[in-house]
Amino acid sequence: MLETENPASKAHRLFTVGHSNRSLDNLLDLLHNYRIKQLIDVRSTPNCQGFSIFNRSSLAATLEEEDIAYAWLGHELGGQRRSKLQSPHQALATDGFRAYADHMSSNVFMDGINHLTNIASQTTTVIMCAEREASQCHRSLIADYLLLKHWHITHLLDINHSQEHILNPLARSYQDQLVYDQLGQEQLNLSL
Repeated sequence: MLETENPASKAHRLFTVGHSNRSLDNLLDLLHNYRIKQLIDVRSTPNCQGFSIFNRSSLAATLEEEDIAYAWLGHELGGQRRSKLQSPHQALATDGFRAYADHMSSNVFMDGINHLTNIASQTTTVIMCAEREASQCHRSLIADYLLLKHWHITHLLDINHSQEHILNPLARSYQDQLVYDQLGQEQLNLSL
């Protein structure tokens, strides 16, 4: 099991949110409620069929009107990666999550994380992707990484509902990297 600090003692805070099928007003209310000043878009493809209000250019313009800065880090931190043939992250259930965990050891990911943490160290920041639930999104893997770097991560669910990030129990730290190879109780399938 990995050790993390008490969240109250963490020096830095980061929020995460998924736009999903929210209305634009709902997303803006949520951002204002948590006093967000910077939104970092971590979608690989920041264009939404059927939800053009969340397309990169539209969203950036709307956020500017609301005094919320916008930056796209989808190249560095976006999902939809291709997995290595022999990924060490075998405890993760999907190819997409394994591929993203592989990406987390790349220089491109580190460049993105450094850019993100530099911004988030200076202003109240949220990272955004499409999935509403962080557990169904690569935001949860970014959150795991930052949690081990002593960041306080909060997932914004609704206007009065948020959830503190808890490290994935499938993860362990190895040579300053996360490896998802721990089998949880539900995966052992022990017959008693």
